Amino acid sequence: MTSRKKNTRTKKQPQPDQPLGAVIAVGNQKGGVGKTTVTVNLAAALGDAGHHVLVIDLDPSGGATHHLGVDPYAFEGTVELLNDQSNPGDLAITEGMPMNVSLIAARDELGSITGDIARQLRAGLTQARADYDFILLDTPPNPKSPTTFAAYAAADWFLFVTTPHFLSVRGLTEALRDVGTVRQAVNPGLEVLGVVFNAVDTRSLALRDTKAFLKQHPSLRPFGRKGFIPHSVFPNRVAEEGKTLFQSRQTRYKAVTLRFTQIAREINKRCRDRGGFLAQAPAKRRPTKKGARSHG
Repeated sequence: MTSRKKNTRTKKQPQPDQPLGAVIAVGNQKGGVGKTTVTVNLAAALGDAGHHVLVIDLDPSGGATHHLGVDPYAFEGTVELLNDQSNPGDLAITEGMPMNVSLIAARDELGSITGDIARQLRAGLTQARADYDFILLDTPPNPKSPTTFAAYAAADWFLFVTTPHFLSVRGLTEALRDVGTVRQAVNPGLEVLGVVFNAVDTRSLALRDTKAFLKQHPSLRPFGRKGFIPHSVFPNRVAEEGKTLFQSRQTRYKAVTLRFTQIAREINKRCRDRGGFLAQAPAKRRPTKKGARSHG
């Protein structure tokens, strides 16, 4: 196999404001909900707003890598980050990426990595925080995957992505339990950032049921109306070209693109004022006498 390239990138110029360095794990308990589509387009929306964003692909299938048009075998990436503790700045790909967005690519060898992956990921993130406002971790749709656990263990926030389907929505309660378990065991700083619903049919009865479910589970910290991304053919069309909605002239001003912009603004607001947001967010549930875990 030919040797993989180390990406060469221009160092970010010092800015008047200190980078935020917020680490957001994006995930769900199951596949087929558009998690990667949401991850890369939110990254593009944040970059479009002037924030410096790093996407770290932690899925061995390389969903974010392929979506952004990168050959996973052409560059060193997440495998080297977690195996060799390579510097994230040396692995970050910028060429061909959305404005202000960098990518650390994944390939299938990621699934066979052993060792303390969570510790290795935290070490890499410690270096990366100084250069980026937001670091998005695209996780596998398997809660038992080592890289999924590592993302939970290393992130500041967890952003849920799902669809307004009965089974998908009900699965969020399991995901909340996972967040509570990780918070108690290894990462007390992990908080729920919110939940985004993808591919929403506004005429569907499932949407009404989903809204009712959210009223009963405020600990999911929904984004209100802006948290529902309308169903559209455009995200898949641009993905086939290795692009995001923000990189195509034909989709730059579509309604679905605007919704990503709105969610990105709210994410920035919540992360910038973490203390204020958490103070206003629903109180965490206390474990019951039977040992039930906090749902965050």
